[in-house]
Amino acid sequence: MRENIERGVSDGILTKLILTMPILTIVSPQVEEFRGVSFTTSEHHTDAKNSRILLYNEDVLKLVDWFEFHDPFPIEDFVMSISNLHSNCYRAFECDIFR
Repeated sequence: MRENIERGVSDGILTKLILTMPILTIVSPQVEEFRGVSFTTSEHHTDAKNSRILLYNEDVLKLVDWFEFHDPFPIEDFVMSISNLHSNCYRAFECDIFR
């Protein structure tokens, strides 16, 4: 997520964008009907079908449930790197590693 912040998109904005995606399943058919076009039969747009979106929403809920019980960044009294268990660059300055 840190690279999104550097590009000017905060985690809050990113969350809003992701959470509003289901609204497109309601708006998109109305726009298609108004314009007289449809992209639901195209193989290129299978990800936009309601069934696929519902499946993705279920997958997101599974991930959210998993992360509620498995904190990927627990607060500990020691510094630890996810990759090698020796240092944590995120808190390196707080722990005087680079001073």
